[in-house]
Amino acid sequence: MIRKFSDIIIRLLFPTRCINCAREGKILCEDCLSLISLLDINCCPNCGSDKVSMPGKFCHLCQKKLSLDGVISAVNYQDPIVKKAIFLFKSPPFIKELAKPLSSLIVSQLKLQDNNFDGFILSYIPLDKSSLYHRGFNQSKLLAYELGKSLNLPTYELLKKTRETKPQKSLNKEERKENVKNAFEILENMKESVQNKKIIIVDDIYTTGATLNEAARVLKEGGTKEVWGVTIAREF
Repeated sequence: MIRKFSDIIIRLLFPTRCINCAREGKILCEDCLSLISLLDINCCPNCGSDKVSMPGKFCHLCQKKLSLDGVISAVNYQDPIVKKAIFLFKSPPFIKELAKPLSSLIVSQLKLQDNNFDGFILSYIPLDKSSLYHRGFNQSKLLAYELGKSLNLPTYELLKKTRETKPQKSLNKEERKENVKNAFEILENMKESVQNKKIIIVDDIYTTGATLNEAARVLKEGGTKEVWGVTIAREF
């Protein structure tokens, strides 16, 4: 009762304001969300070839080199509103409430495409214990559960992080691959659950795809049939 009362006082004293326009009401208002343009994803996410069978799917040549089947990113990371929102989501003050508007961008992108994700299950990139303790939550997990509600898809924790890794943003393409190599494992109690499944792995930003591809490799070695990645943003 005391906690609820204190929450009411905090909301009255410090009402929620849009991170972009400062309008009171929502953490990212509808008007500012509408300013963000969705990406054109009718090309291979890895090499840029237009010879793809569906939006977000890797071309035939890239499929031979990668474990992921495709990646769908909603928006360009260089969009100033997106960049600020993701920063505030993942860095102090760690605004968890941004999960909902950011996931809505992914939903909007998916609704534009012909991809049929019926029968898929959702999961997410796990954090190591140190990062989870520092942040207090896993941003990809929050996004995955918001997407699950919007898309009516079940969401599960399937993977665990086996060791700490360096921040990917500080590394080049080859270093990113090495950084996440063997950094994930399927949870012991979920090994049977991934057999012959079609899985969507959620992350926040897609740059080289090293993290998502490593997660897909582990899942496919565990018997998963198909693995796609979805992210809020693509960094070019």
